[in-house]
Amino acid sequence: GDGQPHDCAPITERASKVREDLSAVPLTTPPPVMTLFTDGCCFRAEDGSLKAAYAVVEQQGSNFMTRESGKLEGKQSAQRAEMIAVARALHYAGENRVNIYSDSAYVVTAVHVELPLWQRCGFITSSGRPITHACEARDLLEALMIPTEVAVIKCPGHSKSDCPITDGNNAADLAARTAAGYVATQQVVISDRACSDLLPHFTREYLVKEQQKSAPEEQSVWLQHGGICSPDGLWQAPDGRPALPASLTGSILTQAHGVSHVSDKQMMRALEHWWHPFLQSMVSGHVTSCCICQEHNVKPSIKPQKGSFPLTSGPGEEIVIDFTDMIARVHGKRYVLVIVDYFTGWPEAYPVGREDSTAVIKCLINQYIPHYGFPRRIRSDNGSHFKNEHLKVVEQALGLTHAYGSVYHPASQGKIERLNLTIKLKLAKICAQTKLNWLSALPIALMSIRSSVNRISGFTPFELLTGRQFPGPTTALREDSVQPLSHTVYFDKLTALIRTFSHQVTPVPAEPLTPVTADWSDKLVHGDWLLRSNTPQRKRRSQKMRTTSNTE
Repeated sequence: GDGQPHDCAPITERASKVREDLSAVPLTTPPPVMTLFTDGCCFRAEDGSLKAAYAVVEQQGSNFMTRESGKLEGKQSAQRAEMIAVARALHYAGENRVNIYSDSAYVVTAVHVELPLWQRCGFITSSGRPITHACEARDLLEALMIPTEVAVIKCPGHSKSDCPITDGNNAADLAARTAAGYVATQQVVISDRACSDLLPHFTREYLVKEQQKSAPEEQSVWLQHGGICSPDGLWQAPDGRPALPASLTGSILTQAHGVSHVSDKQMMRALEHWWHPFLQSMVSGHVTSCCICQEHNVKPSIKPQKGSFPLTSGPGEEIVIDFTDMIARVHGKRYVLVIVDYFTGWPEAYPVGREDSTAVIKCLINQYIPHYGFPRRIRSDNGSHFKNEHLKVVEQALGLTHAYGSVYHPASQGKIERLNLTIKLKLAKICAQTKLNWLSALPIALMSIRSSVNRISGFTPFELLTGRQFPGPTTALREDSVQPLSHTVYFDKLTALIRTFSHQVTPVPAEPLTPVTADWSDKLVHGDWLLRSNTPQRKRRSQKMRTTSNTE
């Protein structure tokens, strides 16, 4: 063919470099070699404007000296500052041999790859416009020809390793920040709730003092509904519970509602040691006026028909498991393996990174079984993370029976599906008030569920599992009149409680249920406030197509 014989590799290498001896690895022999570190920074000042600067630092033994630094004029950009810093370092090196370190991938790539391409194109893009930072790129190209021998090396940025390169890069970064006038600031998050919202420890003297602040009309209401005033001035119910004064009502209701925003029934359970003739109405009004509850609570228009499942004979015999996707990944965790005991309703939730059989096996072996023992049966849906050979082998080795629900029928696992909804609702409320992520808020949500009364059983999961009430601030005013029990007596009482609860299963009614309509007019009266969603509806875009018809 035409042309002269040649070796393509060296010709291509020369064409792809600004200069043939340009190196991307440090120069070592023969000495001496200058070592320079460059960096640029850009930050937004308090007035909202951008401030950028660059710096050139030279290494001399174990010390680092700032040779040049300055603020940028014109366009403020971190990439522009990095490019100017390398160009100024090349000018400072003069005709010496020099190693220049930069943590900017943009500048190092421009020196070794992009500059020859930009030069051949005349620093013009395909649209005919100048490239970004065209003037600085030309200056950098000219400066690269000044040193006798040069190496531009990429170093890690903001590294914490203990080596001279890291120290030099940190020194250049500090010099650039100082030149730009950057001052480190700290943000302090202040809650809109004052410390006075935290309730003090209630004593008899404190309650008497707060009740004395009540208006005479309020004390008359207490008296009309059976309230009794003791000689020391403490108003009590006939059963001995203290009357709730108006000065403490707001704080008490807020504390009972909690960051998990429990229902009015759970609030009444937490406030059973207080007395007020209209406590139920006050609690309902507090929940109704809570914006977070109104935004997140589910309000179905039609109640589904209540189903019936056979109840197990005791805790730990049957569990239901399922995965729920939290969407947002926090510390590598995105999914939650939720487990609920079918008898007590005790919930467990284990954050995992992946939704697979390995996560199920690890949670069962390392978490659930060591705490609660071996369940006789496990129920789940037909997902591939539950219905696979790996989990089947492990369950056979442990003697566990796995039952699967109907395909495409989530109601088969209604207990776990309802728990998933409850957990997500409580997490949404907790995160909305405390600004925590869902991983940090998960223990609070589980504690709230474990101490909440089940509408069907009338007990909390904690009570069915332990035989006692959940200890906490709500038990502070109760009398400590219960005598200490031996382990045998305590076990007998717990067994009797579980046996009594297990006999509360009622047969399914044979008569058909009355259909429920979706009419809410009987529940609304004139003057009621309604919360309307302002979420815009997404409109589907359609493209108009031209149609033709074939005619013979």
